[in-house]
Amino acid sequence: MLLRTSVVIGLAALYDSVDGSALPFALDADGCVVDYQPGVDYYPPVRRAMMEGAGISHPTSIKADDFSITYHKTYKVVRNLRNSLSYILRHCGTPEELPDLPADAALSPVFVVPAKKWSSGLTTTYTFLEELDLISHAVVIDQTYMTSPCGKKLVACGVIAAPPTSPAANWSAAVVASGSEVHFTDGGWGTNKAAHPIDVAFDASNDPGLLNRAEWLKFAAAFFNKEPEANHVFDEIRSRFEVIEEMVTAELQAGVASPRVAYLPWGGLSISIAAYKQETVSKAGGTNVDASKWCPLSGSAYLCANTTMLKEVLKTVDVVIDESSTWGLDLTDPLAYTIDHFKAIFDLNDGALTNAGETSADYPFLASNRVFRHDKRISSAFGGSDWAESSLPHADIALMDFALVLVPQLKNGSFFHPGEGSVDMANRETRWLRNIAVGELPAIVDPAECDDTDKLQSSQFAVCPDEPAPPPVPLPLYNFCDDRNDFCITTSNRANIVTLAGMQATIAQLQAENAQIDELLAEKEQCAIDKSLNAAEVLQRLKVEKTIKLVFTN
Repeated sequence: MLLRTSVVIGLAALYDSVDGSALPFALDADGCVVDYQPGVDYYPPVRRAMMEGAGISHPTSIKADDFSITYHKTYKVVRNLRNSLSYILRHCGTPEELPDLPADAALSPVFVVPAKKWSSGLTTTYTFLEELDLISHAVVIDQTYMTSPCGKKLVACGVIAAPPTSPAANWSAAVVASGSEVHFTDGGWGTNKAAHPIDVAFDASNDPGLLNRAEWLKFAAAFFNKEPEANHVFDEIRSRFEVIEEMVTAELQAGVASPRVAYLPWGGLSISIAAYKQETVSKAGGTNVDASKWCPLSGSAYLCANTTMLKEVLKTVDVVIDESSTWGLDLTDPLAYTIDHFKAIFDLNDGALTNAGETSADYPFLASNRVFRHDKRISSAFGGSDWAESSLPHADIALMDFALVLVPQLKNGSFFHPGEGSVDMANRETRWLRNIAVGELPAIVDPAECDDTDKLQSSQFAVCPDEPAPPPVPLPLYNFCDDRNDFCITTSNRANIVTLAGMQATIAQLQAENAQIDELLAEKEQCAIDKSLNAAEVLQRLKVEKTIKLVFTN
């Protein structure tokens, strides 16, 4: 097997900005331009949000359908496409003039970036910003339903304010008084908006796919000039996501059955087939139920005329995702919802089955005990769901949850990722899905997770006043781009950023190896080259991931 290292193409200038020293301009400690010079591009490709896949630097995203980012020399325009909103982000240290401003952005609010403080009344933003190491920059949040361990910790010690959200005028005044420079809300509902020009509609939850939603990391990052960090985080998520897809596909090809899945939402007489739910089921190894024989399709749901019709559908279902609301059930605490509540809501308790001349064996999901809710991690308040707050940027973990319950045979193997090695799946637990049919209970998220480095949402930067100072802020991360700026890759680990001289030495070695390979290819058509051709070592030293496509030739 022959490794064509030459595919890592003309890398002569690929690493010019590994430590930022080769940028054609200087930035101060706040990330502002020190000595503005007309004509300089302050948003070169090394600082932009990148397209996924081959790593071609491009002004727009590729997975997300509902946002875009376009770059200009001193500013960028971030667009929320679903709600036809746009935001102008001007680089601090550059003139207020905005040359060549697109017509559609002419009346858009202007933000000076990188922002130093942010606020939000929308819990779905918290984890996105945590993934970018920005939780400590929050100044006002709504903790009513929040599950973020670090958010809870910082609110408890007074680092982040959590004023009452009602009345709205007081909430708005608190946000403005905090000095927040960007306030994340949503476009449809304006959840806890500040009613101020700093409001930004963050609508990741409306984008139609799992990776679409995760890529909103880049939308959030743009307000802090952290797009390269977002590129890196997103590419890691995408890479793991693809490995999970491959694992599921292998099991299905080996003959594992694909279970029929139905989402039962709040309505009680409907079956949801929202795009992201269908994608989740299919990529996790399931089959979306077809209810058209009994219930007509209306938009993104089958609407059943009555319970009888819904139950006919359910007799064809192997796995149920129960999304029914707990409101109105008179539960004493948020942990109390059980399989008995589910059966009562859908007329499936023992009495109802007996009256209908049925048993649980008539319903495959009851017979096999496969009824799940995504409320395994919750806040102490009713309605506080970590799934709603944290699953969006963690598309890989969300897919893994569903894959584990739809294709349990995955636990017989290992999860292997090129950048992370092999992990035994035998004891892998779901993060958000709990099986109420076997009595699994939810758990309230513990703020102590913030300080546990083994936990997903821990942070070294979430520090209270009485704690040791946080570690130094990492150097800015940059994309690696070739001299034409049309081919870029992400770094795979900011702790392993190497020097320009070291990367040039690696390039020279790659070129020498390519020359040797070319000589061997000239001697004979089939070459048997030992796999110890430093493939692993080269990848380790390059610190790149699947964004570089390495070509193998027999």
